[in-house]
Amino acid sequence: MVALKALADQPFQESRQQLLGRMAVQHYLRESVSSMQWVSYNRQKQITKT
Repeated sequence: MVALKALADQPFQESRQQLLGRMAVQHYLRESVSSMQWVSYNRQKQITKT
């Protein structure tokens, strides 16, 4: 009975970890993209200043 429950829980846990991993990856990508935009924006500001 316990083994059956563990078997039933296994795919759910795996999918949850996959979902969390995907969310973390998306968050990281969004952060890096926004920081890259910020860097390029600052660079443009410096170029127009000189």
